[in-house]
Amino acid sequence: ILRKTRESNALPVACAMTLMILVLGALLFPMPLQLGRIHTGIGTLACIIVFLVLFRLLQKFEAREIVPTEPRITTSSASNHPVMGFVICSSIVIIGAIALAHLGDRLAESLNLRHSVRQAKLGCI
Repeated sequence: ILRKTRESNALPVACAMTLMILVLGALLFPMPLQLGRIHTGIGTLACIIVFLVLFRLLQKFEAREIVPTEPRITTSSASNHPVMGFVICSSIVIIGAIALAHLGDRLAESLNLRHSVRQAKLGCI
């Protein structure tokens, strides 16, 4: 499936990954910042600035991209193949996530962790 993707999709994917990592870092390591009456974080401002820079970079990249003069002919069987591949892969991920949740519950029960977690929650309240 991934062999059939276009190379021009690499830059938008890299930009999206950069933003996700930046947002994750801002969530995990918050640094509060107060600008007058506005309470925000340094991570939030960094995310906004990086988003604007990456947005401008993508605009320039799309403006330079060469448009093919010849339209590509696709058949219905060729267009269904990637869709079916993604459906199968997403099904595997969903089934794996459900199985992982059940295994986690069984592990917690075998280690008697549910009881201790409830007591810790009640003790904090």
